Amino acid sequence: MSTTLYNGQFPGPLLRFKEGRHVIVDIHNDTDTPELVHWHGQMIPSDVDGAAEEGTPFVPAHGMQRISFVPRPSGFRFYHTHVVAGADVNRGTTQARPVQSTSNRRTTPAPTTARFFWL
Repeated sequence: MSTTLYNGQFPGPLLRFKEGRHVIVDIHNDTDTPELVHWHGQMIPSDVDGAAEEGTPFVPAHGMQRISFVPRPSGFRFYHTHVVAGADVNRGTTQARPVQSTSNRRTTPAPTTARFFWL
């Protein structure tokens, strides 16, 4: 069986974000295909949303892209590749990503940084 993984593991890494707290994510694509990461259920700008139909730029094959956004709304969200969304979900490239509510937020939030790779 062959599949594409995040950070060489299945399921991929659990990314925990806080609602309203700025995050920075380095996306490394170690595959031979341009890819996208869609942040499902988030209200974020289209240039980082991870959907080609919304105008998000692809992460080039064997390339890297740094994105940043402020996650909202809170809830149990997930991220997945969005090149061929239905087929990509079936090959295992969908991962959980909870976003905590703002009720426990610090007054001056520092950014969260995450890094993950397609292998």
